[in-house]
Parts: sequence; structure tokens; C-alpha cells
Amino acid sequence: FLDHDITFTPLFNNEEGSGIKCCDDKTGQPLRDVQHPACFPIEIPTTDPFYQKYNQTCMHFIRSLPGKQTDCSFGYGEQSNQITHFHDASNVYGSSEEDAKELKDASEGLLKIENRKGRQLLPYDKDAGCGIPEEIRIRENLDCFRAG
Repeated sequence: FLDHDITFTPLFNNEEGSGIKCCDDKTGQPLRDVQHPACFPIEIPTTDPFYQKYNQTCMHFIRSLPGKQTDCSFGYGEQSNQITHFHDASNVYGSSEEDAKELKDASEGLLKIENRKGRQLLPYDKDAGCGIPEEIRIRENLDCFRAG
């Protein structure tokens, strides 16, 4: 949990801003003909004890965006970070005032919660691009929680 407070590596996106797909959601196979250059799909054996239950034989793996050189010259790609490097709970409360206002209950300053099936949970992230492929989200009735 702590490492998510200090690192969030940016990834390549498609021109329209959606995530890059390295695997075909219908067949579960790596996309070979129209594969993005940043894709490095991980093939999963059909006999894998966990993933065979989900008929998944491919895992999306996308190369991270290279950061610029400290002197702004060309050279080897450097890793970059999208969030603060401080242990400040930004992965919970966000890295900006705008994020914090969206995540916190205005009256008490605590995280917003929703009651679902008798449990207090974080609100769902309404954006579709939370990292779970759409076919799996629909089939398994999954959603991602909204947090920093």
C-alpha cells in the first residue's frame, strides 16, 4: 500500500485518451496485427490454475511513458512519476485540492462512503478506464473504487 503513495507511473494512451489494449477481449489472445508499439502482452498458459477459470490467456502489459532527461536533451528514457514522492496519503486523498474536495465529505472532512449490501465502501469510479477490461467488468459485475 505504501508504494502506491509515492509512485504512479504514466502509461501510453490511444489518441482519444483511452487505455491501450494488447489483448483481444473476445478471444483472450494477444493482438498481433494492430498491436500498439508500447504493448508487450504476457501470454498466459491455458492450464494456468487461476486464469483458466476466466478463459484469460493474455495479460495487457504496456510500457511506461519515458520521462525527459534532466537537462532536456535526448538520451535514454527516464522513469517519471505522476504523483508526489511524499508519504502524504495522496493515494487515498488525491494529489490536488480538486481531488481532495471530490473524495472528502464536505461536512466532516472524512472520505466519502456509500452503503452497499450493509457495508460501507468507497464510491465507485464512474470513469470506464479503471484498468479492468470492459468485458470482464460486465461479465463479473466489477467496478473500481474512486480514490486518490
